Amino acid sequence: MKLLENKWALITGSSRGIGQQIAMGLAERKCNIIVHARKAENADKTIGLLKPYGVKTHVVTGVLDSVEGVEGIIRAVEALPVKLDILYNNAAIMSKWQPMWQIPQAEWLRVFQTNLCAMVQLCTAFAPGMKERGFGRIINLTSGIKDNPELTPYSVSKAAVDKYSRDLAYELR
Repeated sequence: MKLLENKWALITGSSRGIGQQIAMGLAERKCNIIVHARKAENADKTIGLLKPYGVKTHVVTGVLDSVEGVEGIIRAVEALPVKLDILYNNAAIMSKWQPMWQIPQAEWLRVFQTNLCAMVQLCTAFAPGMKERGFGRIINLTSGIKDNPELTPYSVSKAAVDKYSRDLAYELR
């Protein structure tokens, strides 16, 4: 339990759903939480759910669908009076359900930006500091989806997350 006490974790997409549950699970282990939401008001419920755990919290806002959006999130985290110990890349988007042969390139790019490129950008920003300080954890949430060709951009982006995560682990060994 002490391993996470007083550490700081950023969980992307922690204003709802799985990310919100991850935030609560880490808070239960006395980890301080940086809640990420698209808009500040979207984080209110998560902040309220974290209060009983007695951990410190901050909120950062921004979108993951563009390089500039991710840069804004990085700047917001770097402006906080804390050092990031845990990066939990949870946020992702599902591709539109459509026949595989009709999926336009724009859909592939949209899904890959949020599901893979934003994650890489966040890891690139925060992993070096973790390594330098001698402590850090990066968790990249993925998926076991298969045999759904109508969701190919999503599943392929998650396969890329798997490969990137293996390469990142090797680099940080």
